Amino acid sequence: ELWNKVAARLKENNQAHRTEKSQSTPSLLTGKLFDSNGVRFTPTHAVKNAKRYRYYTSQVVVRKAGVKPVITRFPAQELEKFITTQIGLLLQTPAKCTAGMKNSPSKGLAAERAKEMASRWTKLETSEQYEFVRYILRRVTVGQTTVWIEIDRIRLLATLLRERPEAVRPMCADKLSIIRLTGDFQVLRRGGQVRVILPLDGSESDGIRVPSLVKAIVRARDWHEQILAGEIESIDHLTKKSGLTRTYIMRIIQCAFLSPRIVDAILNGTHGPNLSLKSIRAGVPIDWRQ
Repeated sequence: ELWNKVAARLKENNQAHRTEKSQSTPSLLTGKLFDSNGVRFTPTHAVKNAKRYRYYTSQVVVRKAGVKPVITRFPAQELEKFITTQIGLLLQTPAKCTAGMKNSPSKGLAAERAKEMASRWTKLETSEQYEFVRYILRRVTVGQTTVWIEIDRIRLLATLLRERPEAVRPMCADKLSIIRLTGDFQVLRRGGQVRVILPLDGSESDGIRVPSLVKAIVRARDWHEQILAGEIESIDHLTKKSGLTRTYIMRIIQCAFLSPRIVDAILNGTHGPNLSLKSIRAGVPIDWRQ
């Protein structure tokens, strides 16, 4: 039953990967992401085992000139998810969206539409969220532990009111034309990868799966099933069949005995941010109740 759940979730993951937005679609933060020194981050990608991983990389690294920042690249998916989540939270506070507007029916309508959009924000297609965010987003600045987001209030209100920005500008005070949002993050290095842990709701992980953990679960369960079926007679047999080292196999196969709750957390990306293969090997209890 556990293996069926692993296989089903892996199939879902593959389907989700195939239905992601086209690689030709501009990255959400293209031209809008900078470090605290004003240096731009550029969309880049890397391919590993036929999978494409997107990043935002400092121009200092791209051009090989200037002072290298502490963090030279950010995983694009995690950073983009944080930005879209913050916009969704902003829409949940209509008063913040309409601050500085003159009292009029338009102000009430903008607040009402912000609330309505907030109610369906998480149900929107990623492309719809990105189109909305790119239009209203002025700039994102990342420091070592903080993200600053600047929103164009005029464009936000114009979108909510379905008007042109020129028609909305006279309704607003010039000094309040920008909405500034701030969020903290934590950098977690796992091997050669950098993860950005962002407090989306203050309680749970961000729901982004760690490929190395998912791969370990799938491999371990597959090996375990082959052993039970008599297709693999020993670790040495598995070593020859897989082409992998004995040390690696002994390390990974422990994942076949994790509790269903831990497996679900890994497959859903809802585990703690510091979970790694090393911590799993260091002492996850065999007793599932523990």
